Parts: sequence; C-alpha cells; structure tokens
Amino acid sequence: GHSPDDWTTVIAPTCTDGGLDAIICKTCHTILDSRKAEPLGHDFVIETVKEATYSETGLIVKTCQRCGEKEEIVVPVVICGHENTETRVEKEATCSEDGHQVTVCLLCGSILKEETVPKLPHENTEVVRVKEATCTVDGLEEVRCTKCGEVLETRIIPAAGHTTGEWETSVPATCLEGGEDRKYCTVCGETMIIRQTSALGHTQGEPVTVAEPTCTESGSGEYRCVRCGKLMSTFSIPASGHVPGEWVTTTEPTCTENGSKEQKCTACGETIAKRTIPAVGHTPTDERKEPTCTEDGFERTVCRVCGAVLSETSVPAIGHNMVEEKTESGTVRRCTVCGYTEDVSSGSETESTGPESTDADSAADGSSSGNAVNGTDAEESGESGISTTTVVVILICIITVFAAVCIVIILRSNKKSRLDE
Repeated sequence: GHSPDDWTTVIAPTCTDGGLDAIICKTCHTILDSRKAEPLGHDFVIETVKEATYSETGLIVKTCQRCGEKEEIVVPVVICGHENTETRVEKEATCSEDGHQVTVCLLCGSILKEETVPKLPHENTEVVRVKEATCTVDGLEEVRCTKCGEVLETRIIPAAGHTTGEWETSVPATCLEGGEDRKYCTVCGETMIIRQTSALGHTQGEPVTVAEPTCTESGSGEYRCVRCGKLMSTFSIPASGHVPGEWVTTTEPTCTENGSKEQKCTACGETIAKRTIPAVGHTPTDERKEPTCTEDGFERTVCRVCGAVLSETSVPAIGHNMVEEKTESGTVRRCTVCGYTEDVSSGSETESTGPESTDADSAADGSSSGNAVNGTDAEESGESGISTTTVVVILICIITVFAAVCIVIILRSNKKSRLDE
C-alpha cells in the first residue's frame, strides 16, 4: 500500500492567486489527496510622494512587499480660507508710467487682488542743450525730467551774430603778384571783409658763394631774392694766392755737389719756389803713415764725410841704421831699427826676428839689392849733412799750411750759404 507523507505545497499561493497543497506517497509519489490554498493578499507599504497643497493635489504610492505591485492614490487639494495675505508691488510707478501691485494669500499663494498705481509727478528737471546757436542760426534747448527723461519744455536760443576778427593773409603776396587779406568771424570762420595787397618786389639776400676761389683762379658768387630765389646779380671772388709753406729739402747737398729745396703752397700743394743748397765742402782731417826702413810712409788730408783724398805727400823710407857686431861665427852688420842683419865676412844676408820683422820680410820679398841701395843712400844722405828728421819736419809744415788754407775756404763757403738762405 501507499506510504502517505504530510501535506506538501505543490503550488505556492500569491497575493492574487490561490495555491495547491497535496499528500504524496513517499514511495511512488502519487498524489493521494489535495486541497486549495487561499490567495495571500497584498502586503502594502504606504509612501507619501507629494503632499497636497492649497493649489495642487498630493500623491500617495502603495507598494506590495511580495509582488511589487504599486497603487497610486491622489490626495485632493487643501481648501484655503485666505486668512493671511500681503500686498506686493510688481512694478514701481514712475513719472511716465503707472505702477502695478497685487494682494497675495501667504498660505496658498493665490492672487486675490490686482491694482494699478498712478504715475508720480516730475520732481527733478534739467536743461539740456540740444542744438547750439550759431552766428546765423537759432539754437534749441529742452527741459527734461532727470528720472524719466521726458521733455517737459522746449526753448529757442537766439542766433548770436558774427564777431569780426583781425586781418589775416589768405593769399600771400609774392615779389611779382599781389595777395589778399581777409577778416573772418572768430566764431564760425565765415569771411567778413576782403582786401587786396600789393606785390612785394624782390628783396636781395646775403651773398652766396657759387664757386670757391683757388690760389690761382677766381671764384664766383651771386645774390638772390630771399623770397622767390630769383637771381639778381653775380660777382667775382679774387684768387686767394698761394700760402707759402716751410722749405723742404728735396736733395741733400754733398761735399762737392749742390743740393736743392722747394717751397709748396699749403692750400693747393703746388710748388711755388725752388732753391739750390750749396755744396757743404770737404771736412778735412789728417792721416799719417810712418815710413819704415824699407817702405815709404805718407802724410795726407782726407774728407771725414765722403772719404775723398784732398792732398797726399809721400814720406821716404828712413833706411837702415846699420852697426857692426862681433859674433862667434864672424862679423855682422845689424839695423838698430828693424833688426835687419848682414854677414860681413861672407856677404850673406840674414833675416831678423826683431820688432819690425814684417817690414823686413816685405823688403826681402822685394829685392835685396834694393835694400842695399837704400842703405847706401841713407849713408850718403848722412854724409851730405841733411838728416831724415829734417825732411820729415819740412813736410809736416807744408801739410799743416795746406790744411789751414782748406779750412778757411770751407768756412767762408758755409757762411755764404747761410747768407743765401
């Protein structure tokens, strides 16, 4: 047989629909008995969405907590007794327009009464210049309310008439044509009186240089009218002449040749004068070479500037001063000046190593027979009574006199040159 279980809900009831309960066999699950379950009904939650006012309805919404079904309930408007009111000015009255005010219930906001507020009187005014009066045309001014701007009165301003000013030049007179002067109204500028003026004629200005004069050529200038620039006359400007500068040496003089110098104009640079610079002449100085036993010496005067030989005198060789001496090898003759020796016994000559061996060498290179002749001449001169020293003194005197004459000539020449400059 069946094994029945407890009552089991087969179909659950909802808020609006019923359900079904049954007894089911535990073994074969056959429904052994059943019964209907009643609908549950809604489980509402009430929410006030909008409160009702004196002018608008309210709204209440009921929502089922199980199925979510909603139900709206309209709440009717609240009836107001208009017990609390006030008057509100919606538009202020002005001088030019009426105002507007209303009476309003403070509870329900209903407008209970509307009223018109009369215009206000014009209390403050001002005078406004609309058009200025001129010399010939009337002007206009208005009386206006300062609040609303309404024109309350219009007034005419009479024309003032012209005011004549001073004479003014409208067309300037020129050198050849007349001009025009006018008097104007100082207010409107209209011409009041016109008069003609005479031509001015030319007026000569200051002299103007057209071409500058040079040292050798004339320049030119002109006079023009100070107003129109017309050429009125011309004039010549004399040449300024050269301006001599310093003398400049172009060629330096030498001992024997003249030099030159020139003078230029400092303005144009042209050479305006030339002069010769006399030769300065030689500047003598004496030179002397002493004679030796075998070579002539000299006495001469040379220019210390250019080196030219001005005069020259030969000084003869003085010859050997021979003395005999005894030596181990025999008798020899030796010069006491240069050391030259001769072997008297053999007749041979021996070169000396004395202080003037160089002169002796030169003599030996020349001719030994010449040396012998010079020695003989010297001996003969000694025998004749005129010594070599006397000859030398005479030559020195002659050279000194010649040099003095040359110096005097040079000094005179230099003095003459300075006088010429």
